[in-house]
Amino acid sequence: MKEPLRFSPDILDGVNKETNSLLQFRLATEADVEVLVPMVNRAYMYENEGETAFKQRSELRTNNDKMREALHDGAVIVATAPQTGEIFGCVQYKEIDASDGSGSDQRTNAYFGMLTVDPAFRGRGYGRRLLNAAEEIGKVRGKHTMEIQVVNHSAYLLDLYGRYGYQVFGHISWFATFLTKPSHFVLMSKPLNPVNRA
Repeated sequence: MKEPLRFSPDILDGVNKETNSLLQFRLATEADVEVLVPMVNRAYMYENEGETAFKQRSELRTNNDKMREALHDGAVIVATAPQTGEIFGCVQYKEIDASDGSGSDQRTNAYFGMLTVDPAFRGRGYGRRLLNAAEEIGKVRGKHTMEIQVVNHSAYLLDLYGRYGYQVFGHISWFATFLTKPSHFVLMSKPLNPVNRA
């Protein structure tokens, strides 16, 4: 098992200074797992042509074990209400390892996934701010590029990330028993400007 990444407690300070009137960002902990798992699964099945177009509904996006693995392998960033601490969404951040099967296998790259906003809070720009937070961690940790893998059926996400500056650089096959139609991952990336202060 890989050693967990270590993060400075103030790694999101810069992002929080810009958004403190709207959201606060923090790193998720084990105590958040029971809240995050149903939120993520609900969001991915909410009027989403992505998950429901190519997967059996019984196959959930994540579970408690997978969420704990995400916490160990990198970080899960949560967006919360400044006054109440209510969680509005989350995003996974990890750093590329040659064994991860990423599209590039570049150790100077980072990866984000599981970008989620609770369906009750969509349309407020929270998803973009969560992605900004993940990108900021990558910059602080000296990463040159952020990557994402998107299922080819998720036309909305492919367009969305394209508007956020991500470009396609490859494709990889995907085979699983729960798939309802042939599927593959579209690999996208965006340059970062590392600040090397981690």
